[in-house]
Amino acid sequence: MSVLKPRTRVVYFRVSEDEFRQLHALCELRGERSLSDLARSAMRQMLQGNGGAGEQTVAQKLSQLDATLAELSQALKRFAAEGKASARKASATKGDRG
Repeated sequence: MSVLKPRTRVVYFRVSEDEFRQLHALCELRGERSLSDLARSAMRQMLQGNGGAGEQTVAQKLSQLDATLAELSQALKRFAAEGKASARKASATKGDRG
């Protein structure tokens, strides 16, 4: 990737060892050339207003997952109740025959 605009400004900030390891792992995961490229990409996204878009998507997905789990829980409760009713009915039928 060639640099179209010369970069003349420098931004420094400190991170902990743990943060550094996490950033380095993220850099490798995303295929960035360097930590500087990773930081530059993240800041560019924030400046373009997309910084919270990922968080919003995650929140929406969590909300959908919560709704799906609630539906699944209700379906399991109905299934269990139907199973108990069928078992009682079968037991009562056996009792009538015996």
